[in-house]
Amino acid sequence: MENEAQKILTKLITEYNISKEILAVKFGVCSRTIERWMKGENRPSLAAVKLLRQIYNGYAKRKKGVTNREGNRL
Repeated sequence: MENEAQKILTKLITEYNISKEILAVKFGVCSRTIERWMKGENRPSLAAVKLLRQIYNGYAKRKKGVTNREGNRL
């Protein structure tokens, strides 16, 4: 059974074409760590999961064309 981090990582990589290397840089880890998180071999910290959610939500808003109060696309 996939955990939340695995689901979000899979979506970021498959739906938004974010590479493991770019994600690794954002988290300050190596790409192998991202692979381990995806396979469920290791789990990210709660802080890392929170950051994953924020990253995913940001990409999801951009994809939907959500705008801010000034009318600019996010």
